[in-house]
Amino acid sequence: MNHLVRLFGILFLLNASGCATFVNDSHDNVAFSSDPDGVTVAIDDVAMGKTPCVIPVKRKGGDKTISFKMYGYKTVQYHLDSHMSGSVWGNILLGGVIGLGVDAVTGRGNDFQDSVHVILERGSGTIVINAKQAKAEAKEKKKQEKERIKREKKEQKELKKQEKELEKQRKKLEKQRYSY
Repeated sequence: MNHLVRLFGILFLLNASGCATFVNDSHDNVAFSSDPDGVTVAIDDVAMGKTPCVIPVKRKGGDKTISFKMYGYKTVQYHLDSHMSGSVWGNILLGGVIGLGVDAVTGRGNDFQDSVHVILERGSGTIVINAKQAKAEAKEKKKQEKERIKREKKEQKELKKQEKELEKQRKKLEKQRYSY
């Protein structure tokens, strides 16, 4: 009997060490929206709803391919990247390798972004969007915008400096003109 209690205790501790297994459901809710509304959303080629909608995306299996389809518009394929859930760090700190393994096997250590919004273009064909690529492009665009603003501020500062210098020269010329 004592061995049975110990075995049960060990099994419970091994299972309990999987923090994300207890904290996260087997699915992660992701909000999907589009312009226009009413676009069919398919996850790995299985139709799941029409935009706007919130769809529980299965965590197990990692990255997903999301398709947005509507007659008269180009299909948009979006690569939804899976990333490590914050609750997995609890395993690393408290549960160790076993808890990490449980989360990996169950898939509950994975998370997805909270929402996806796409704008469809009229026509036929397919547009492929990679989430990492889209984030990198947005980051690069933001960096370029900051650089443009910085350049404009520098140019404005330089123009003000030139205006002050011209004003000084104008006053100097006026002084010389009236001194004769």
